[in-house]
Amino acid sequence: MGWYPYTTLAAFLINIFLAVFVYSRSKGKKSLILFGNMLVMASIWQISAFFVNISKTPAEGLFWNRILHIGAIMVVPTFFHFAWDFAKNKKRKRAILVPFVYIVSAYLLLNLFSPSLIESVKKAEYIGYLYKTGPLYYIYGALFAFAAIYGVVVTYRTFQNSQGYKKQRAKFILFCLMLAVFAALVFFAMASNDTVKIPPVDNLISIVFSVTFTYAVLTYRIIDVRVLITKIFLLIAYSIFFLSIYTAVSSLLFWLLFREINYTPIITATIPFAVFIALFRPLRKGLLEDIDRIVYGGDYEYRQLIKETSEALVAILDFHELLGYLTDTLKQNLKPQKLSLFLKDGEEFTVKSSSSVTSSSQRISSKTEFIKTIETLKRPFMSWEFDKDKPDEKKVASTLKRLRAQVVSPLFLKEDLIGFLALDAKISGKSYSSKDLEVLNAIASTAAIALQNARLYEEAITDGLTGLYHHRYFQHRIKEELARSIRDNYPLTLLMLDIDYFKNINDKHGHQTGDRVLEKLADIFKENLRLFDIIARYGGEEFAILIPALGKNTSKNHFKKASTVAERLRQAVQSAKFTDKKLSVTVSIGVAFFNGKDASVTPSELIGEADQQLYKAKGAGRNRVCKKDISKKMLA
Repeated sequence: MGWYPYTTLAAFLINIFLAVFVYSRSKGKKSLILFGNMLVMASIWQISAFFVNISKTPAEGLFWNRILHIGAIMVVPTFFHFAWDFAKNKKRKRAILVPFVYIVSAYLLLNLFSPSLIESVKKAEYIGYLYKTGPLYYIYGALFAFAAIYGVVVTYRTFQNSQGYKKQRAKFILFCLMLAVFAALVFFAMASNDTVKIPPVDNLISIVFSVTFTYAVLTYRIIDVRVLITKIFLLIAYSIFFLSIYTAVSSLLFWLLFREINYTPIITATIPFAVFIALFRPLRKGLLEDIDRIVYGGDYEYRQLIKETSEALVAILDFHELLGYLTDTLKQNLKPQKLSLFLKDGEEFTVKSSSSVTSSSQRISSKTEFIKTIETLKRPFMSWEFDKDKPDEKKVASTLKRLRAQVVSPLFLKEDLIGFLALDAKISGKSYSSKDLEVLNAIASTAAIALQNARLYEEAITDGLTGLYHHRYFQHRIKEELARSIRDNYPLTLLMLDIDYFKNINDKHGHQTGDRVLEKLADIFKENLRLFDIIARYGGEEFAILIPALGKNTSKNHFKKASTVAERLRQAVQSAKFTDKKLSVTVSIGVAFFNGKDASVTPSELIGEADQQLYKAKGAGRNRVCKKDISKKMLA
């Protein structure tokens, strides 16, 4: 068996692998299902061609040539249907052509074993047996030519009438279609005419077409040609490697069991073997990751970081969780001594997340030279890029020094600067590489969109006056946190807070003053609690705060810490200055602890106990904290 059958088998394995992959990614999209159908038909064509290549007798060669034409015939309507679906408009013009092509193809299939389609075969170089066509083959040839011309023409028109990524996608698909037509023409010339001497390159062209087309359909963008070619050849090499191991092991087993080697069952079993490789996710993922590691070399880890971080960022809708994830990810991977995330807040940029407590109060006016420089450069920059001897650059250098920022990366939403990341020197003392800056820029681009989405989501779930979560969202979160507490067996605390004599404030000073008191209280809570603590305006002048596990993973330690937090909030409110009227505002706080060990506890029971403790604090004279462990109550 020469080298040509191996390329035929490799083409089949790659096509069936891609077909399974495309189906798994289709998610009901018609265009992807149609493309998957086309790959299946091409796979039938190629596996049958392989059996033609290795046939021993003319009868075998004739049989497999006819089976081959199941794929060769049906690839035409699936190709035509895909091209029509890709280029269709709202009016769905020429829809009648799709069933027409399927009907003609079905007619040809009914005559598959008739001499009017394929009369006979004879021995040929490379391909095993070439076939002699009958009169019906002219119909197939006309149908193939019609589908090919139609596909190329409508795709070219789509390319002309499209803009942006759609134009690039159409251009790429047009190239792929022409490649497919060329590969098919080479095959037909080789298989039906022994007077035409053509190098057997149809399988290689087919592989290039399938991989390239799959990439274009799934990603909508162009891949670097050198990268594409490298990946294709590596995929072929891996396919041959696995096929060689499989053939060697199978042949050895046959010889040990039967003292002879029968290649027919071995080759037939390659179909489920290829499907297994395509469906077995760990093997498939490992194979593709190995290829990426070879192709991208040292860039692979950076690409994975960008990919994984970007996917996570767009999936997080909670604003505070997003801020925490972004800063933690950059801190773990780029390892700066300090990291701060500034976001635009009116006419200033303020710190929203930081690895340093001391930088949380820093503010920068949007009219400073530093901000103007960020808007002008629109890229990450280093502190050493600015000359302290130049007046304008001296101001920028001074701001960078004050921020302890060695690298700054902007967050742009379209053309608007919504924030920036400021990173101090690396912990290791090494300088930031160009790859570090590329990663930072890529993550910052995705982060800007993610932050905007999170802000819009936050507006939908927060109280308009205080900026805290509203009652409905709190009810949703307490269910989640209580379920997580029970599942992971960690403690949870609920604080219910009520402003003492709030009605008197409204009656004496007016409702606008009352609103400012509520706003000030919200600020105090935010300043004294963690990012992931859940603070809500429960109703009117009442607030609810959920505090997941604090300190070490012991209930006793958590209760002690949570009690300290409640007392700190009470004292912070008592000592705060409210408006210019020198109001004295206090709060009463009810605290309910839960150790996470009783699965029967419900959100209403936790809220009820915190409420009872709140009424107890008010009854005892207000401006105090009353607390109870609901776990002990449940055990009693």
